[in-house]
Amino acid sequence: MTFHPAALDLVKLALGLGAFVFIALVGARSKRIAGVLLTFPILNGIALLSSAEPFRVADAIALLVIFNTALFWLAVTCIERLPPMPLGMPEPFVLIARLLLWIATWCAGAYWLTDHRDAFPSGAALFVIGLGLALASVACLWRPPPPSVAGPDTAAARQVLAAWTIRLLLFVGVFCVLLATAQNASDQKWVGMASSLPLPGLFALAHLSTVNDKDQLRPIRDTVLLGPLLVIPFNGLFAGLVTRLPPGSRGTTLGIMALLAAWAVALAVVFLLIPRGARYLDALRRLGARGR
Repeated sequence: MTFHPAALDLVKLALGLGAFVFIALVGARSKRIAGVLLTFPILNGIALLSSAEPFRVADAIALLVIFNTALFWLAVTCIERLPPMPLGMPEPFVLIARLLLWIATWCAGAYWLTDHRDAFPSGAALFVIGLGLALASVACLWRPPPPSVAGPDTAAARQVLAAWTIRLLLFVGVFCVLLATAQNASDQKWVGMASSLPLPGLFALAHLSTVNDKDQLRPIRDTVLLGPLLVIPFNGLFAGLVTRLPPGSRGTTLGIMALLAAWAVALAVVFLLIPRGARYLDALRRLGARGR
């Protein structure tokens, strides 16, 4: 499918910004839902729709989404230690320091994994691996969330607006750098790598980490490893759909409509299943704690 490059870049930027803000707002209310949304396939879907080799892109993403969720899990676990920062550092510098470390770590790991993609299992096998990791994490580490605390004082609207302006400008700057890098890719697997960078999730987590302490962020860790269980099937199924679209403008229109519908279904699954599953597991943990 063919898209005008400039229009496609603007669409990616708009969707990325929207996803960042959406995850940050959802995370203020439900950390468990936010944990799954950190790797939601926003840019993945666009990459699949615009690629001449959607299955190759989906295959590259399957490995990287496992890496993405592991990175998020580690970031939440070590949020107070990596990177080390002095007490009292202004919030924008905390956000920038964490983003720099996380993005640098992602780039190093993702580059190596993409370059050695053929040495790793297929997407189906990676789904099974992701399922095993998620089940092990839930079985061993799931705990009821800590008591809610009062949110920060939002009376200073000017400070809030300034903080959000800094975050959005940072997002645009990082996105443009990554876009310029991806445009010079010589192989579709590198496009898959670029599109699998969970930039909205990284920015959302960095934001949430500046307004919540480690205990308040822990519920994100409970569900983040569930991300591959959504992303890998989504990309595989959507790649198959893309290969069946008719050529020309009709195929483009149908592809966009299909992608919007697929996102809606995926969001519905997350918002319906995650709260119900979380309530069940929380009750089970509380019952077990009372029984000891």
